[in-house]
Amino acid sequence: MRLAILRNVAGERTADFGDGVLDEVARLPFGNVRELKGALNKITAYQQLDGTAVSAGDVRAVLGVTVAPVAPATPDRIQAIIPNGTDYDGFLADVLLEVEERVEPWRVKLGEAVATYPRGRVERRACWSAP
Repeated sequence: MRLAILRNVAGERTADFGDGVLDEVARLPFGNVRELKGALNKITAYQQLDGTAVSAGDVRAVLGVTVAPVAPATPDRIQAIIPNGTDYDGFLADVLLEVEERVEPWRVKLGEAVATYPRGRVERRACWSAP
């Protein structure tokens, strides 16, 4: 999806990018389309000012994106996060119960609202029914 957005915007602006540049930008963790387009603007401006094409390997440096190395999930690291004797399954059960208690009333109210909505105003579809 991100790559399609980038290709569309680049096509509208008739901007040319090297192989893999748009792919690399699409892989970066931008929170929304606005930030994604901003990154494309930054790369376009960099290419115009520098006079050279940005390569896929240079995308992170041009955008100032640093990626912290991820430590491998070793038993010692897992032990530090979840010590022995911790009731992790109990914790997950508590979270699941809390979510169910908060979501189920909302789901019921939504179903009631859909069921009582005037039929002439909305076309009811199968995707609206509760699972």
